[in-house]
Amino acid sequence: MSSYHNAVSDKLVVSLFPSISFFKVYSKDNQVRWSSLEKEGVLLPSELKESIFSSTSIISMGSKFTLVPLNVDLDKEFMELNFGKIGDLKTTVLDKLKVVEETKGNYKSVVSSLVNSEEYVDIGLLYKYSADKANGDALFFYPYQNSVTIVAWKDNQFQLANRYPSDNLDELFYYVMLVVEQLELNAEKLYFECISSKGVHESYHVLFKNYLAPLHLSKVDIAANQDVNDDQRQTLILSQFFAQCVL
Repeated sequence: MSSYHNAVSDKLVVSLFPSISFFKVYSKDNQVRWSSLEKEGVLLPSELKESIFSSTSIISMGSKFTLVPLNVDLDKEFMELNFGKIGDLKTTVLDKLKVVEETKGNYKSVVSSLVNSEEYVDIGLLYKYSADKANGDALFFYPYQNSVTIVAWKDNQFQLANRYPSDNLDELFYYVMLVVEQLELNAEKLYFECISSKGVHESYHVLFKNYLAPLHLSKVDIAANQDVNDDQRQTLILSQFFAQCVL
């Protein structure tokens, strides 16, 4: 989309992935009015520079993160224990936990360039989304580039949120089954959901059908006929899914 005519009721959602930024403008009834996928370094597309929005949401996607108990003031130490030397940190509070993430690239610059913005992190949004849907044992996951992100619940209690390296279906299968085994989740009664395209979901369904309960597909309102490759499609799907969480 190229031209954009601002309405003050419009809402801006910015999804900041590790190397790209996705700017999407929604109408007051949450329909996409304008969108632009930009390389890292673009603080705000020129089409939006004079615009006024009723709300602005910034979502950090795919960053390194760790979970820290709310009453423990060792955010940097926990991150360095997991990842070694680390850059700037940002903390998001979730119930009794904190999500501590590394902010890289132009995150601070984008935030400072947008007025009255609300900041979110993908793990925090997935935690809240899964908390509303989990009933008993549950596992939610999504792939992105060379990783798979997993959130798990047991007996309605939050157990795990982690990002694992995953270059292929075998590695994704390994980490999902590892979480199920380590947490002793009920494989037959597990609520099991992924965020992906329908085609990729079908591949996952075949992969897990002899081991776990049927795999559900998250509802994401996105056109199916866009001419993009698999990585680009997953970027579109994730940006739309998490935008739905904040709109």
